[in-house]
Amino acid sequence: MMSSINKITPLNAMNLLQTKAIAEFVAKYRRQESRQHNNRWPQLTGLNIHLRQLIIDYITNEKINVSPKLIQSLIVDGLQRLDLWSLCETNTLTTTEIMAILETIAQNSKCLQWLSLGGNEWILNNKVIKGPLKRIFEGKLQQLVTLRMQSIASGEDLLAVLKSCPRLKRLEIRMPSITCRDIDRIESRLKTSTDVISNLKELLLPSSFKCRSLMKMLAIFSNIETLKCVSFEQLLDLIDLSVTISPNTSYSEMASLAKKTLSSLTSLTVTQAMSYDSIERLVTMCPKIQRLSLEVQDGMLLWPITRLVDLKHLELRNTPSVPIDLSNQVLPILEAKGKQLEALSLEYFDVIDLGVCTKMCSNLQRFSAQWFTTLAYPRPDMPSSLRDKALKEPFSGLTHVRLRPSSQRNIPSNACAFLLAAAKRVTHIELYCCFDLSDGDVQVLFSKNPMTHLRSLILRHGHKVTKEALNLLVSRADGLAFVDCGIPLKDE
Repeated sequence: MMSSINKITPLNAMNLLQTKAIAEFVAKYRRQESRQHNNRWPQLTGLNIHLRQLIIDYITNEKINVSPKLIQSLIVDGLQRLDLWSLCETNTLTTTEIMAILETIAQNSKCLQWLSLGGNEWILNNKVIKGPLKRIFEGKLQQLVTLRMQSIASGEDLLAVLKSCPRLKRLEIRMPSITCRDIDRIESRLKTSTDVISNLKELLLPSSFKCRSLMKMLAIFSNIETLKCVSFEQLLDLIDLSVTISPNTSYSEMASLAKKTLSSLTSLTVTQAMSYDSIERLVTMCPKIQRLSLEVQDGMLLWPITRLVDLKHLELRNTPSVPIDLSNQVLPILEAKGKQLEALSLEYFDVIDLGVCTKMCSNLQRFSAQWFTTLAYPRPDMPSSLRDKALKEPFSGLTHVRLRPSSQRNIPSNACAFLLAAAKRVTHIELYCCFDLSDGDVQVLFSKNPMTHLRSLILRHGHKVTKEALNLLVSRADGLAFVDCGIPLKDE
């Protein structure tokens, strides 16, 4: 008797558009697959690229352990997005299996627009790197616009990647790998990659890209608008030194080109804390920044951030060993620029005051606070006459929320209510360690905010909310796509 897995055709496959149907589909496939001989497995016949994309996205997001043969079957005939790195983190794959998957990608890459390649089990394996991984970039990935790679082994491999992806707009390399010497060797040939030079807008680089290689990349890829790097302060030093000490040389010309690229940046992430006047220099060199993400520490002067006229997104990661003071350094910035901020992220600050954040940043759409010790908020019994307008409907424009306290710390249920009660347009909620959050709290919250726009809900690391209350909370969220709420804590 033929299983329903083999009866799916384009006529009835639209049922897969619902997450529940996709879950049932994957479960049936896995059950039938386990009954097949090793050399045979169910074929995904009749599924178009859209449906296969829904299935692979579901498997990836839900972190489901599946066989490499299922992954291969979904890749055959092409996908638009593939996060192989995440799949490798969920599934234990042998070298033979990962090589077969990479070969399948190489043969079915014409539709790929977004690709993530990584996996600790194979990313440093020369047999894989010089074999099927290399073959992926021997042809043309004409549609690929975003590429995320755990590592690129050499400058020659980087050159091959760039030449094979003429429409690439975003390149991210996560693990230290390519060195300044590698960039020196391919510099002249990089300059001939005219298509990708004009299209590449976002460059996210690891710590192995030191100041000299950073300067060369920025000089060559002059249309870069988004940059993530480690050695940014050293880059500024090298540019200033090259322009002033060695004028009218090829090196100073390169520095001038890099400086021009920096002047057009709209997004900058620096993952290493800098010195006292570094922000002043950053603002002078990159005046058009709209998104700024910084590692900060005691001794850094942050006030020049207020001179960024177009700033909309601000992310500050404190250094736990030498932290800056939130009251003296950060709050003055929020007081000056908060009204124009659309996104605010604060990490490793001892005290986060929700009342102050919503008062100073009344137009926030995204708010994230992580690794804090204390979460302050206005008392729920405060008379409404004593609350100013910002506190009567706090965080009313929020669409994305993330709260994650330090280890063994708690997010009070009243803080959750203060943050979410007026956020009628919220689409993503991510809360951790809400130890005293109960069904009653959820029912009160739902009565004030039915969460009609909610698409994803993450409630982990401790809560007391039952399945029934969670179902109530998401009952009006027609677009809900992802829920991860774990198991409620038991009363002691």
